[in-house]
Amino acid sequence: MFSFYLTHLRLGLLFTIMGAGITCLHGGTEVSLSGTRWFINGKVTNAGSAAEGLLMNVRMVNATFEDLNKPDFDPEANTQAFLAHLPEYAAAGVNAFTLCLQGGNPEYEGAVNSAFAADGSLRPGYMRRIERVIRACDEQGVAVILSYYYQRQIKLLKDEAAIRAGVENATRWIVERGFKHVMVEVANEHAHGGFKGAPVIQTPAGQASLLRLVKQIAPHLLVTASGYSSGRVSPLVAEACDFLSPHWNLAKLEDIPARIEMLRRFGKPLVCNEDLRHNDQDLLSALRISVEHGCSYGLMAKDVNQTYPFRFQGTADSPAFYAALRELTSPRAKTIVERNGIVQFEAEDGVGDWKRISTPTGEAVQDPGSGAMRYEIEFTQPGKYYVFLLARQGEAGRGKGKENDVALTLGGEKLYGVDDSTRPVGLRSSGEWKWGWRPKGPGSHTPAAIREKPAYFLVKQPGRLRLEMAHRSENFAVDRVMMKLNDPTPPQ
Repeated sequence: MFSFYLTHLRLGLLFTIMGAGITCLHGGTEVSLSGTRWFINGKVTNAGSAAEGLLMNVRMVNATFEDLNKPDFDPEANTQAFLAHLPEYAAAGVNAFTLCLQGGNPEYEGAVNSAFAADGSLRPGYMRRIERVIRACDEQGVAVILSYYYQRQIKLLKDEAAIRAGVENATRWIVERGFKHVMVEVANEHAHGGFKGAPVIQTPAGQASLLRLVKQIAPHLLVTASGYSSGRVSPLVAEACDFLSPHWNLAKLEDIPARIEMLRRFGKPLVCNEDLRHNDQDLLSALRISVEHGCSYGLMAKDVNQTYPFRFQGTADSPAFYAALRELTSPRAKTIVERNGIVQFEAEDGVGDWKRISTPTGEAVQDPGSGAMRYEIEFTQPGKYYVFLLARQGEAGRGKGKENDVALTLGGEKLYGVDDSTRPVGLRSSGEWKWGWRPKGPGSHTPAAIREKPAYFLVKQPGRLRLEMAHRSENFAVDRVMMKLNDPTPPQ
């Protein structure tokens, strides 16, 4: 194994020398800080949402994994599996991924996984995979927290001089490629016992010196050193960081708020970029607690993304997490207030997945074949609220009875038909823009007794309810929504 590894080191040195003069295109995505708030391309992250100004992230350190002791493992295919789902992760609300030049624990012993040669030079093959992922993140508008050193692989570097050289080489590599969306985490959990033989990483003074080394080479790079699940960090290290990156793995849920406050005294943004939970309930609690207390949150789907054999399945990695993430990073709908028994608003004023289209009088939203639009409505009076949609049938259905309906719920409840018992799934409308009010369903055929009469929602008491307009007919479009208390007369 050792001679095999040396061969790779010599090849790495050769290709590093050969590639030293290559100039690469600069990336387009840029991550920045203003106070403790995160910005991507000059816009605050997750604007209008519960996670506004936070950097919601996922640990994907083994997306570029290799093992020189496991020749049957295909690192290129592994990376490609992650890249295939990258747009899906981004669309779910991920603002950043944590990658690592020495990966993470694959849960077996003896792996040789490092972008660094023994002298701290960079191994070209490994760096090509890292670059592929970083550029793909750039294209998706997603930031990267690039960790340099991992405790289980640090012994592959021969001494302190090599460790410092590795920091210099990796930092210059970032600068030469002009990446503006990459941040640096010098070491994963720098105080970890696995770094005992590398005091330049483990001790506060040593770690602070490496952080300052990055800033000397590239003052614009944002730097951190992760750890501090206890909420404790040396002032030396905190001072040298642009943001602090605690790991909540060992933290009880009830202790997280106090640990956030303990770290907040340093005046730096807080980005948890690793949290392992063993059930969805605890995971979602940790996520929401962090966001509520102004700390960015980072998932580690250990059994899926980090433990060999690695799996990258998009949001199927952790359906509960990604559903909650999407909710927390989506703009909160402005509250629509019922006045004198009337609710009316523009369909594009909600939040959701439907695409906006132009109309002769402004904008509307159109069913893309999936998803929903959501609206928060404050009712001051209970009663029957008849529902009307200024809508347009989809192109393929005009005159053919297709693409002509939409699903509706209020507070999770379906509509009522005129008989006060049948529960239609939604409303239908045919032709060009006009007010639609006829119920649809239940089932494929609407009962004759309710078919030609307006449907209504029953509001049992004053309060706030969510109206959801969900996919049923692709290309069905809605311009305006009106609800009238105890009045079934369609608008003119």
